[in-house]
Formats: sequence, structure tokens, C-alpha cells
Amino acid sequence: MDQGLVMLAAWAQFLLLLALLGYFLARGR
Repeated sequence: MDQGLVMLAAWAQFLLLLALLGYFLARGR
């Protein structure tokens, strides 16, 4: 597997988790 692709997948997963966390925090208040 390409190293750049692995890095991109990891970043996408991290950003998605961050977006979900921010969404739930904003909706909770």
C-alpha cells in the first residue's frame, strides 16, 4: 500500500472523528 494513501486515510479518519465530536458538543449545549 502507498505510504501517502495511508497517511491520507489516517487524516480523513481523524478529521471525521473531530467533526463528529464538535457536532455533538455543539448540539449538546
